[in-house]
Amino acid sequence: MFSGIVQSTAPVLSFQKNEHGAVLTLLFTEAFLRDLKIGASVSVAGVCLTVVKIEEANVSFDLTDETMRVTTLGNVKEGDAVNIERSIKVGDEIGGHLLSGHVHGIATLLEKHEDGMFRFQLPEELKKFVIEKGFIALDGASLTVVDYDRDKGACSVAFIPETLRATTFGTLAVGDQVNVEVDQQTRTIVETVEKMMNGE
Repeated sequence: MFSGIVQSTAPVLSFQKNEHGAVLTLLFTEAFLRDLKIGASVSVAGVCLTVVKIEEANVSFDLTDETMRVTTLGNVKEGDAVNIERSIKVGDEIGGHLLSGHVHGIATLLEKHEDGMFRFQLPEELKKFVIEKGFIALDGASLTVVDYDRDKGACSVAFIPETLRATTFGTLAVGDQVNVEVDQQTRTIVETVEKMMNGE
């Protein structure tokens, strides 16, 4: 599990496809490497990945074909930066909201304003799981939905300057895509109500 508070960014050292999917290798800082072990979970651009290899500061993860199909990680290239967060431990402060790192879809940046307000287009299948003033996770960052056009599936979120500096959001351009994880509690409530209304 993750808190949705991006701890750092990491550059992509290599992305090598193979018969099983791909191997993604990132360069971690010394601080981020502390106590990191094989088998640990790390949120990479909002995707929960398992550490499979550590060579000095180079940390590798296996990606399945499914992960590459349903997330933006299938399109990363050497030199790209990705948001990263180590998994939370019992007793850690939850500054955002609990995230599983299981991406539900991909959103596209529609607008980017100097005041830090960004507007994203959500995929059709996720529109019903987002509410104004609720939570949404984009590329692993826990964010509050400032306003939401449910019919169009377009939501706005606000970034403070520090978040833009410390994450990949500051370099996003209109048309770029991000991974989306909707709030699981909202999703559960919506799906439960739908089942009750359908008599299931």
